[in-house]
Amino acid sequence: MAWYYMPSRPDSEVPGTTLFEAHRVPLSIYRKPELLERIPSNISACSRLTQLDISFNRLVGNIPSEFSYLVYLKQLGLNTNHLTGNIPSSFGNLSSLSEIHLSQNNLSGSLPKSLGKLKKLTSLLLAENMLSGIVPSSFFNLTRLMNLDIGSNNLGGNLPSDLGIKLPNLQWFSISINYFTGSIPTSISNSSGLSTLQLGDNFLTGQVPSLHRLAYLSRLMLYGNLLGYGKAGDLNFVYSLANATELQWLDIEHIDSEETDSSLMLGTLTSVLQIALSCSADNPQERLDMSDATAKLTSIRNKLLGTRLQQRRRIRAATGSNETDKLALLEIKAQIRGDPLGVMSSWNETLHFCEWYGVTCGHKHHQRVTSLDLHSSKLTGTLSPHLGNLSFLRELYLENNSFGGTIPPEISRLHRLQSLWLFNNSIGGEIQSNISSCYNLVYLYLDNNRLVGEIPLMFGSLSRLQYLDLSKNNLTGNIPSSLGNLSSLVKLYVLENNLVGSISGSLGNLNNLSTLALGGNKLSGVVPPSIFNLSSLIALDIGVNDLEGELPSYLGNTLPHLQFFSIAENRFTGHIPASISNSSSLQELQLNTNSLHGQVPHLNKLVNLIIFRITQNFLGSVHLRDLIFFTSLANATGLQNFNINQNNFRGVIPKMFCNFSSLNYVSMGNNYLTGEIPYCIENLLELQYFEAVNNTLSGVIPPGIGKLQKLADLYLSHNQLSGVIPPSIGNLTKLSILALYNNHLLGQIPSTLGSCGSLIALSLSNNSLSGSIPHQLFSLSSLSIVQNLSGNHLTGSLPEEVGQLGI
Repeated sequence: MAWYYMPSRPDSEVPGTTLFEAHRVPLSIYRKPELLERIPSNISACSRLTQLDISFNRLVGNIPSEFSYLVYLKQLGLNTNHLTGNIPSSFGNLSSLSEIHLSQNNLSGSLPKSLGKLKKLTSLLLAENMLSGIVPSSFFNLTRLMNLDIGSNNLGGNLPSDLGIKLPNLQWFSISINYFTGSIPTSISNSSGLSTLQLGDNFLTGQVPSLHRLAYLSRLMLYGNLLGYGKAGDLNFVYSLANATELQWLDIEHIDSEETDSSLMLGTLTSVLQIALSCSADNPQERLDMSDATAKLTSIRNKLLGTRLQQRRRIRAATGSNETDKLALLEIKAQIRGDPLGVMSSWNETLHFCEWYGVTCGHKHHQRVTSLDLHSSKLTGTLSPHLGNLSFLRELYLENNSFGGTIPPEISRLHRLQSLWLFNNSIGGEIQSNISSCYNLVYLYLDNNRLVGEIPLMFGSLSRLQYLDLSKNNLTGNIPSSLGNLSSLVKLYVLENNLVGSISGSLGNLNNLSTLALGGNKLSGVVPPSIFNLSSLIALDIGVNDLEGELPSYLGNTLPHLQFFSIAENRFTGHIPASISNSSSLQELQLNTNSLHGQVPHLNKLVNLIIFRITQNFLGSVHLRDLIFFTSLANATGLQNFNINQNNFRGVIPKMFCNFSSLNYVSMGNNYLTGEIPYCIENLLELQYFEAVNNTLSGVIPPGIGKLQKLADLYLSHNQLSGVIPPSIGNLTKLSILALYNNHLLGQIPSTLGSCGSLIALSLSNNSLSGSIPHQLFSLSSLSIVQNLSGNHLTGSLPEEVGQLGI
């Protein structure tokens, strides 16, 4: 048996003002809360703060000007909140800043020029706010910038012609959904590391320049502009992408608007025709001068573009209006067949749809739906394809319901979607690869459903993804090596599927990974060394697979932050690395059911250990000091589960074993243990399970065992125990299984066993017990599985109560 590392979701802890009085660094908070809170102005008290991440909350109000005192700040994350006001110009004084994440708020005003002084800045993410005006030229002097995202604002102006020369290190550049004009700079190709270039939904004109140097480009979005001249050569730039072998998305589609109004087009064509006739008149004196013709045609073109600009702006305000969202919500409701809690009752005409249960609308974009939260509502039905019409949706929480059907492919339209929580439903079918079109996804939880098929290769393009959970489905195939491209990934769970093949070494590229949970599959081969070099790992679960090889000797040195480590139920060989003790934060260590051998090393640094499971190996040797490692755990005072069953351990149970007052599960059976069971076992008041079968333990059963009021299972069979069964055992009212067979026990069966009202199985066979069978024993209505008293020296007749047994 193995225990898997189960996922934890972002919690709901709210930072109060006292939090900022602790002067601790770094501070990182991730959550999906239910409360509103302002950022306290006394945050400046944390004067040596280097990292501040309070993103994905519901913080309101302005960004405090006191931030300017945090002169050591390197990373600032305030994205995905409800912050308002301007970006403080004092940010320009924070010369240590390398990352600013303010996306998805309600910030307004112009971009402060002072940000251009932050020469160490590598990431500037300001998307999805209400920022306006021209981008300061100083921004394009930040030569270290790798990520610049100012999309979904009200910004305008022209892009500088030398953009690619001044920003040579760009990897992500987005100005989508703004009002930028002019042409795409030819120098953009000089930003040769670009992987994402998003220029869509602006008013850019002219030809797309050659992009021949962008060999790493994976996403190119040019849709919804005024690019090209309607000539055959407009797409020549595509040929320049020949070296972009990683290109996955190319979108050059124009917005399908209503600008082809017949009267406008007729007037335009008439004017052009008049100019053409004037230029070709028979009488040279009547012919229009070419400079005049050019001026007139330019005027017509500008009028056309101006009209289109106005129409585009009107369309932007009206397309997919709030009425579209309302209709989509009603279609979603129509697919819900069961609503026992009545949460959908508010979805009617008496309320504005933004006030319907579970619906949250943004403060901009004309009351568009930004969040839909119907989690844990006992809903049944299927997911409507009209979900894809909620084009401003950022959060979709439908977890803990009974939705069936499949994931509609229309979800791929939700380009703003960051959180998709569908876990704990009955959703089947394959995971569509086009879900990768939701390229802003941060949280993707699809676990505990009925999904089949393979993990899409295209998942590797979700560059912002931090949390991915596909556990407890019926997925097959390999773990795609493309997942190694998810450089932002923090947690990856694919537990309990039917995945096969080897573990890709590319996962070793995920330097931000804290959790890698691959247990309960059919993975095989040797674990790539790169996995054991992921120094940020807190949890590594590769248990219950078909993996082999040896654990590296340096494991504890390269994984110093591990709290959970499991290789249970595989085919690992070799020794337990002595360095494992350097993973000093370990709480759960599961090495059981492998072919490990040799001595267990000293574990003196594992002071936080709670669960220790090394059962079913070949550990131990021929001398009596095999359990010396147990004394090295003396400082692990929180130890609760100790399982060394089915090994080759020799020696006596050390008395210090009784110092672990938190122990509730102990399994030592099937070894070569000798000596007595320490009398001090009576001090382990939390003990619920104690097993030491198939050893050569001698002496008596400790008389104080009756003090273990929580004990439910006691297995001591196949030893050399002698003496009587302690009468105090009758105090164990929660005892359900008592197995003492195949020992040398003497005396009578204590009548106090009749007080063990939870007892369902009793086996005392093959001892030297004598006397009559207590009638109280047959009064136990719970005793329904087995009662074996054979192979003793019992006398007398069977009590009348034997007929009442349900066995």
